[in-house]
Amino acid sequence: MQTLDTPKRKARKPSIPLEKIRLFLVDDHPLIRVGIAGILRREADIEVCGEAATIAQAMKLIEICQPDAVSVDITLAGESGIDLVSRIHAYNPEIGIFIYTMHDKHLWMSQAMEAGAKAYVRKMESPEILIKTIRLLAQHER
Repeated sequence: MQTLDTPKRKARKPSIPLEKIRLFLVDDHPLIRVGIAGILRREADIEVCGEAATIAQAMKLIEICQPDAVSVDITLAGESGIDLVSRIHAYNPEIGIFIYTMHDKHLWMSQAMEAGAKAYVRKMESPEILIKTIRLLAQHER
């Protein structure tokens, strides 16, 4: 029982659920997709909402997933990641699309940006750079 001399307990602030950044991965190498998803699983504010290896799979699943950001490899098996960037951008220009690739060609970088990509990250960069890119893109898009 509480009396006038008893200090009041502080009321707990209601916890606000963290709105997660929804990321979609497009890479034709399953090991890369699994590795990225594993790294991102440790981040409380990022969730991988879907994955695809081809343009057709990606477009179908992106419509279902409604991601905040999409990671696209520039070279997909027999297809162009730049073409996919253009299609995603036409579908929804609000999605933060970035290229995640091993290629360091400036021509591809400029073509990707013209197609609608907002960032270009090389696979040789640290996981921290990838995570920072995802967060910056999502922050810009929200």
